[in-house]
Amino acid sequence: MYVNHFPLRRGTRQFLSPFGGVFALLLALMLPLQAVAQCLNENLALRGFASASSTLPGYSAARINDGNLSTALGGAYSWSNAPRTAVTAGLPAFLEVSLPGPFGTNVNTVYVYSTLGREIRDYDLQVNTGNQWVTVNQVRDNTSTVRLHRFATTYTRSVRVIGWRGPSMEPEHVRINEIVVCTAEPNPIPTTTIWGFVQQYGTNGSLQNVRVDLGGNLSGFTDANGYYQINNVPTGTYTVRATRAGWTFGSAQYQNSHYTIQVAGTPVPLNITGYDRNPIVYATGWTDDYLRFKEVPNTLSAAGYLPVEAKIETSPAYTPPLRTNALNVRTAIDTALSTSGQPSVILFGHSMGGLVSRRYLESDFYRGDVSQLFTFGSPHRGIPYLAVLACTANQPAVCNMSKPSMMVFNVIYGQRYGVAYHNIGGNAPMSRPHQICFRIFRRRICIGSIMLPDFTYRNGAGWLAGLAIPGPDDGLVQTYSSTGAPGIVDRFQTREVHIATGLGSRDYYRWDWSQNLSQDTYWNCLHPLLVHHLVKRLHHEGTKAQLIFTTHDTTLLSQKLLRRDQVWFMEKDAKSATRLDPLSDFSPRDNEAVERGYLNGRYGGIPFLKDLDFYGV
Repeated sequence: MYVNHFPLRRGTRQFLSPFGGVFALLLALMLPLQAVAQCLNENLALRGFASASSTLPGYSAARINDGNLSTALGGAYSWSNAPRTAVTAGLPAFLEVSLPGPFGTNVNTVYVYSTLGREIRDYDLQVNTGNQWVTVNQVRDNTSTVRLHRFATTYTRSVRVIGWRGPSMEPEHVRINEIVVCTAEPNPIPTTTIWGFVQQYGTNGSLQNVRVDLGGNLSGFTDANGYYQINNVPTGTYTVRATRAGWTFGSAQYQNSHYTIQVAGTPVPLNITGYDRNPIVYATGWTDDYLRFKEVPNTLSAAGYLPVEAKIETSPAYTPPLRTNALNVRTAIDTALSTSGQPSVILFGHSMGGLVSRRYLESDFYRGDVSQLFTFGSPHRGIPYLAVLACTANQPAVCNMSKPSMMVFNVIYGQRYGVAYHNIGGNAPMSRPHQICFRIFRRRICIGSIMLPDFTYRNGAGWLAGLAIPGPDDGLVQTYSSTGAPGIVDRFQTREVHIATGLGSRDYYRWDWSQNLSQDTYWNCLHPLLVHHLVKRLHHEGTKAQLIFTTHDTTLLSQKLLRRDQVWFMEKDAKSATRLDPLSDFSPRDNEAVERGYLNGRYGGIPFLKDLDFYGV
């Protein structure tokens, strides 16, 4: 059976003072909490002698039968083999425990403890029957820190583990913390069941055909409902790992901390979350906060994009330089990648947050972990001269955003190859034409128009700010600046203001003080780009995934994204009969602009409109 226990290694007692009880408690708290094996009769290894084929300096074979069941990392707790050199063989390496007594004893149970987070992956367990070694268990792809081996009662003089492969981060090293050898036990070790669901993040959609592995031969697959069940799991500690092509389920470190479970007879439920999309890291603007993005994180989260907030340091009292907050972006990226297991993230930067993101992305901080950068109202070419008045000793970030500083910034830092850049900038209307019309003999006659202030997007403050800022702007940042990052950049102008409600009711994220997402930025720009990225990823990265969808988004009509045999048009004729035609039937040229051809009616599939009478409209 297993109990929670932290025995002190022999020889530790001599260090205990009158405060020894406190010292022992602190020592226990410092070590990883593990389920501990106890033999029903005797642990023969404690009276045995340990030896190994090779030993890493600082480690000792004597650690594996000293009674210390800690699974902590280090030579004080474990043995590890020496690396392959001219005089040492490397792997396979063996670790042997010679049992007490001249003739041996009956054994049917062995516990193997390895190091938490560096579990031995492949090994054989053997017993010596007197004239030969007999393999009683072969373990491959192990992920369990403590592993129970139960076999037919065998009369043996010694037990050994032959290590073939270590963990993925150091496959040439195998680590054993303790070997417990029990005399033949009359009662079988109980088994249990591990079960749960594997679902997509955000959508909670069921993931089928996911392999759920406990290590060794303990594994199973999810059904159509995402349900898995693994039976006959012996008592012990296991790290549950899920795999499926095109999906990630958290980093190895995340799985070790969130999917490591202890089982002891009672069925254990464990649900697992899968990701097939890059998480999104949100970086806010000057003296702003995460709430600026409003409904966008919630909406994209429901679509499967994990949101992570970059803790941007900013306040009216002090905002550090862009470089300092770039490190905070890096920390948020670490969190996103660890949680999701994805190889890269998408950066969303509002205003100053866009420049902070660029400072990380285009400097030596970068570690190849960003796929796309979206900036919203970010002053890539500097803020208006009036705003520079806020450049003080307590606001170095504002000084960094001045036009001269950004000119230097754009010279020093360049566009990062392999990352898609998207600049979204507002050009909120200042005025609208108003026609001067009158009626004569019931006929409407217009003789001209005048320009009147337009408050559809701006409020009074936003309109006055527009008067003070030269050229088109979003009420705070000039449009040429917010869409002006140097390089090959996707640039998109909207009619929205920099922030609501200070400058108007419609900003980059939400319109009219409601939960309605931005019509310009979200539905016309952001959403199509994310769909384009998802289709490209599923189609070109060899995921073996199939994607069948219908859409009205004509921006996806590109032969660089989809093959001509993958695009089908639905045509409804005058009798309301529907016909499907593949693009390949029209034999388009390799460089043909398919989107333009579709909008011009070349391939059909456009609305069938009768002649309309617009007289009098």
